[in-house]
Amino acid sequence: MIKLRRSTCCVAALSIFINAALVFLFFRLHYPSVAGLSDFRIAHNSVADAASNELTPPVPITVTVLQTVVSTITLPPLLVLSTATATATATATATATKTTIIEAAADVPPLHCEDPYLHPGYLYMTSDSSGIENTIYVPYYDTLIKRPPVPMAVYPQSKPQDITFLPSEPDIELMHESPVNWMKYVKNHVKFSQAGDNSSPEFVRVDRALSWLRNKRVLMLADSVDRYMAMFLCAAVGLRSREGGLGRHTTAICNIPSLNFTVEHWHIPGSLSGKPSWWWATLIDEVPFEERTPHMFLLYLNETVGMDGKGPDLIIYQTMLWDYLGFMKGYSAIGGSSTGLKGAENGRRLFWSELEFYKSRQQLLIDYFRKLFGNGVPMMFRAGIPHRDEGERDISIFQMDRIARAVAYANGNEVFEWGHNVVGYTSSYKDDMHVTYSPHAWLYLNMMLYYLFRADGGEEVRGTIAKWPPTQAEKDMTGWTKESAWGVCHKYNLKLSSH
Repeated sequence: MIKLRRSTCCVAALSIFINAALVFLFFRLHYPSVAGLSDFRIAHNSVADAASNELTPPVPITVTVLQTVVSTITLPPLLVLSTATATATATATATATKTTIIEAAADVPPLHCEDPYLHPGYLYMTSDSSGIENTIYVPYYDTLIKRPPVPMAVYPQSKPQDITFLPSEPDIELMHESPVNWMKYVKNHVKFSQAGDNSSPEFVRVDRALSWLRNKRVLMLADSVDRYMAMFLCAAVGLRSREGGLGRHTTAICNIPSLNFTVEHWHIPGSLSGKPSWWWATLIDEVPFEERTPHMFLLYLNETVGMDGKGPDLIIYQTMLWDYLGFMKGYSAIGGSSTGLKGAENGRRLFWSELEFYKSRQQLLIDYFRKLFGNGVPMMFRAGIPHRDEGERDISIFQMDRIARAVAYANGNEVFEWGHNVVGYTSSYKDDMHVTYSPHAWLYLNMMLYYLFRADGGEEVRGTIAKWPPTQAEKDMTGWTKESAWGVCHKYNLKLSSH
């Protein structure tokens, strides 16, 4: 009996060994590259490393996915998953289906095309208003992400200790990678100019650093949130902005004479295509931008057109807060439950008819101003901001933000991602909807100058200038155009900013 049991055990063990050998042989025949996954990781990491160290797009990589279905042997679930995983091999069997895992490594922007404001980041700011000009946006680059865990985060701890956190700020390595604080240069330039100190080494340094900003024009097609930003630009450097001669909610202009740099705001009170019977803003008689442009905006066209004589050097647009109010007011006028901007405590989502109307008007606005200024000027959709006291009423704001992004992407317009950085900072609001002169206003202005620098052909790599914009003489000699300058990094940033 004992011998029989031993014999049975031996047979069973031999059977298991043979089955295991057959399984191993099967996979060696069908999947000769056992190292496929590790090869793929190495290839992927090499591409990532190249993209982080080179200023040219890496070579695209195509990856093959094997779709062979193993039906003759029952495998544990994890093993089934592993055999269906991508392997980085150039040869494929007749049953293999080619699928692009990395559609193109060129989708990873080269360093000079990394937009710091499209990266998630940390807004460093001091606690008092006197330190607004020291506001710095710290992008979460791989410098931070690839760092090893801090000692206190490691488990288990090498020695017992309490877990406490003291006030701190980003270290100097991360701060050095932050975008250039252009507003500080502008403020110092005005200060030296007003003091008549145009020969000091410090002024010469600042003047040379801002030579690209001379004679530039930015146009805002937006509501009063952006109008305040134009006014804050002048306030930050000790100058006075002015509103157009036609009164409030028409135009506003900030001009910096020492640089002949102008930011002009054309007030767009929403997207309505006419003045409805329930229109509430008595100070505004003409509502559609198609009427406002020829009757009031074009009166100031000379201050809007840049050196090329065609249009501004950068356009920032959005209309969401007035559209929000228009949709709420319009529904209330026919007996709906929506209330006004300040009373819509709970708000509501947009009706599909409203969303499609808004989408249509966004497209028509882009078409209208493209026709007016041409296709060369960069246009950026400014991301929406919530009200100070958020809540469900901002659902419609976020809905408009999303559809406007989709329309912008379809038209080749990148996103000015300022709005998302304001969420939650209620102390930065001066009222229910307007951001006051604060670190967030300083951030807006620095972002505007960053994109204007790029639009002029400049390149910034993690806080360091890699390429200065060409001089006017160089532009004239080379046939330089706005399209070519903006287009250097456009394909990368357009895709990233569409989400």
